[in-house]
Amino acid sequence: MGKRWHSNEYCVAPWAVNTGVKVENDDHSNDFRRLIGRTPIRRVAQPNEVSSLVTFLCLPAASYINGQVVSVDGGFSVCGF
Repeated sequence: MGKRWHSNEYCVAPWAVNTGVKVENDDHSNDFRRLIGRTPIRRVAQPNEVSSLVTFLCLPAASYINGQVVSVDGGFSVCGF
């Protein structure tokens, strides 16, 4: 019998991430500030906060996690859209 391969599948769903792009001059900056104000943590994510999750999901410690959508949204999805 051949070796059976196992593949874990995830979806990382980040909210707003600080990519260095300024939104102050954007036509939608007021809308963006209002949405961030509705986010319980009251700020955008830093890139390392998303990449740390992806790194964890690649470790053996996450081997029992499968088929999940993991929101990295500062609690926004818990409070409703």
